[in-house]
Amino acid sequence: MKKEKILSLLIALAIFSNVGFAYAGDVDSLKEKQKEVKSELKETKDKLADKEGEMSAVKKEIEKLDTEINEASKRIKEVEERISKVLGDIDKTEEELVEAQKNIDIKNDTLNARLRVMYKNGNASYLEVLFGAESFTDLLSRLDLVQRIADQDVELLRYMQEQRDIIEDKKEDLERQKKLLDHQQNEVKIQKDKLKLANRSKQNQMNKLKKEHSKLEKLEDQLNNEANKVTNDIKKLQSPTKEYVGGVYKWPVPGKYRVSSPFGYRIHPIFGTRKMHTGIDISYGGQYGPTVVAANSGTVIFAGWKNGYGNTVMVDHGGQMVTLYAHNQSLLVSVGQNVNAGQAIARGGSSGNSTGPHLHFEVRKNGQYVNPLSYLK
Repeated sequence: MKKEKILSLLIALAIFSNVGFAYAGDVDSLKEKQKEVKSELKETKDKLADKEGEMSAVKKEIEKLDTEINEASKRIKEVEERISKVLGDIDKTEEELVEAQKNIDIKNDTLNARLRVMYKNGNASYLEVLFGAESFTDLLSRLDLVQRIADQDVELLRYMQEQRDIIEDKKEDLERQKKLLDHQQNEVKIQKDKLKLANRSKQNQMNKLKKEHSKLEKLEDQLNNEANKVTNDIKKLQSPTKEYVGGVYKWPVPGKYRVSSPFGYRIHPIFGTRKMHTGIDISYGGQYGPTVVAANSGTVIFAGWKNGYGNTVMVDHGGQMVTLYAHNQSLLVSVGQNVNAGQAIARGGSSGNSTGPHLHFEVRKNGQYVNPLSYLK
């Protein structure tokens, strides 16, 4: 009987010992897996940050090309307007030339008719005019009149020919201007076509980067899910921590209460992809430097640059509750520092992947993102 009890005790010890070893082995294995997943997740986040940097640079190049294309279009329009004006001036000048030539032809016809009459009648007409004078004074007057009429005819003809020459010179000048403008127009069109080609190339590059970015985001989501699962598995094996009992949180930016982007899925303002927004964005109304305060008392567990978050502060409030404050202009605390609720921890800004000055505020419970508005008063 005694031997049986000893045997039962040894079996029980062996079982519990194996359970203990199995428990320790499971936790160690999970922690090792957690370490690997976190390492892979960090590598993926770094790749995402690099890809986002490339996308931001390409976006700026596309915007620059768009501006240059618009400027080229404006220049083409200006040249076209000038060409239209020159063509109008050429049409007007051609009409003036036709009118000038018509006047010259009329005057020529008049002179030719007079010459034909003089040829047929000899100098009789002029002699009749002269011999019809009643006195010597009248004779001189008539002689002067005949001479002046002849001189005026010649002068008028010469003047009209000069005007025609001036108009022809003007037309030639306008045609030269049009030729020059045509050349300028062709040059600008060629430049615009080159810019469009470069723009298409950049758009293709951007589309490729977006696809790569989307794949990395999916990988990041998978790794986050895996990391969360491993964390939960470890928590199940380890002794549970008590729930947070610290009450509601203070508003992290006193005086700035407009939430410009709520918690939940949204279209990313920079990358144009549908993505979970893990916190809320509190707008500064275009202002830089407003005071950011700790939402509750706790210990600073991170203070520095955090990829797309920019200058970031993370505060551990105990009970697996952590708050995060991102896109700051400058930080006022350091890791390990204890802070009180309402204590200044940063100056607001627009660092990291940000479209303007605002605070990205997160609340994490047991490592999971939760809606901050559920905890803020």
